[in-house]
Amino acid sequence: MKQLKRIFMILMVIFCIFIGLWVAQDNPQAVALSLLGFPLGEIPLGFGLLLALAAGVFAGILSSLPMIVRLRAENRRLKQRI
Repeated sequence: MKQLKRIFMILMVIFCIFIGLWVAQDNPQAVALSLLGFPLGEIPLGFGLLLALAAGVFAGILSSLPMIVRLRAENRRLKQRI
């Protein structure tokens, strides 16, 4: 079962990379980016979309990290009580 899960995760990663490359290839138009009023230059739209997606995923992981740490500590504490 563990090996099946690992294979599924590898296939999902390959699929996501394929979709990401497809989006980047289909959106080659250059867009100008700015952050807090500072120009960051021009990058292809597809790359900008993938960059925004990656930033959102990273922010989601960081925001859920305290809850995960708290739940793991509680899990350890409950296992010790048993």
